[in-house]
Amino acid sequence: MKQSHPIADEFTAECNVFRASSSRVTLSMPLWAFIMDSRSASLRPVLVTRVDAHVSRFVLEELRAANGQWAVDTGSGVYDTRSGYRLRGFSELWMGVPAGRHRLEGFEATRSSGLGALSFDVHVRTRAEKQARVGAVLHHLFAGLGGETPERWGRYDPLTQPWSEDALTEELRREMPVARRRYVAGSGGAAGSVSAARSRDGVLVQARGVVPIGTCERPGDGAGLSLEAVPTVLPTLVELAERFVPNVVLVSYVQVEERLGSVGQSVGLRPADVPVAALLGARAVRDLRIDVDRVREEFGAVPVGSRRAPSLIV
Repeated sequence: MKQSHPIADEFTAECNVFRASSSRVTLSMPLWAFIMDSRSASLRPVLVTRVDAHVSRFVLEELRAANGQWAVDTGSGVYDTRSGYRLRGFSELWMGVPAGRHRLEGFEATRSSGLGALSFDVHVRTRAEKQARVGAVLHHLFAGLGGETPERWGRYDPLTQPWSEDALTEELRREMPVARRRYVAGSGGAAGSVSAARSRDGVLVQARGVVPIGTCERPGDGAGLSLEAVPTVLPTLVELAERFVPNVVLVSYVQVEERLGSVGQSVGLRPADVPVAALLGARAVRDLRIDVDRVREEFGAVPVGSRRAPSLIV
């Protein structure tokens, strides 16, 4: 007797498979529920799309959090979207696909099309106080890095709730001690997420996202971009260190693609992310026993915040 699953199109002892036929794949409620169901069952989710599909950043972030993967079906075979090689089984998405198999077009060289954007991954601490607002750090990064403001938020697409730090904070507070991520769309193409968890000394907030900024000359040999090349980053991080209590903040220059208002990726070999800056909070500087003066002199690091307990931008 053939077994059926209420959400997944296919499932095995190790993974669930969701097949999307649309050319534009967003984090719809059924897809979100599929990923949540996979996580609760300790199964790894696999999204299978058309070869010409565009997958939104929100989908990719939920897959990453669930240790999931994205593959494409050409009609004659299923392929890994990271390497472009043909799969013999979904387990190869985690084990690796041997080189030498048939490879999709578009993986011979990195693609040059797309939008330049600044990506951020931010971890800050806040006190568990009534006046604390979980979305404030995301709002700060949208505005500082790209001059945008948050417009809509929600658990999955379409994001229907108008931006409100009060409403977002209240919804996450009701889920504590661990609140799942909510997604946020900005006024000019920015896309982000925010989640929170209660700790012994307050609330840990994570904000992730991308803010389109246009093209920027890439350095060679895997080097990072200088802060001078992206002038919005340093003042944004300095103010972040003054307004919030950061643990760690990472900012990179990345390439994204936009389709009908959705920021994400399509199939192909894209350029590697380029690091721009990192902000280490005062606790990290102390725990790692970093010599602030030496790092400033040798690497041009910028101390910010309290003199007695500085954070450090490198």
